[in-house]
Amino acid sequence: KQGVRDFDPASVPGVRLDSDEILQAIRTRAARQTMVDAFLNTGHAYEQRNGMLTVQRTREYKSFGSSRDRDRNALLVMGENDDRWALYEGLRKLNRYPERSLSAVQEIFHEARVGVLDPGQKYESASGEIVAK
Repeated sequence: KQGVRDFDPASVPGVRLDSDEILQAIRTRAARQTMVDAFLNTGHAYEQRNGMLTVQRTREYKSFGSSRDRDRNALLVMGENDDRWALYEGLRKLNRYPERSLSAVQEIFHEARVGVLDPGQKYESASGEIVAK
């Protein structure tokens, strides 16, 4: 959340994070965090329960900025989600968690992301509603 790119994988006890894929995903996510926050602040994006970021495709969003801006937003979301997926799968594989634990990893990540959202940023609640923090 703070955009710190220098991450010590040993700083998280009980979980292995020391693969190149995981460290690269953490670094690139940290580098793009300011842009993700800015996009969440527009109200046109939200954190899904599955741990992914998504665009809320509303009528208002269709008139938000130019088509080039919307293309950039789509690329931002795709890049963020690619790195998140690399983290989820990387954590599962590196720590030898069973395949069925992937949804638990995603849920834990979602809860952590909701915990650091700024007031007014949106997320999907346990009941499936899109709510603002």
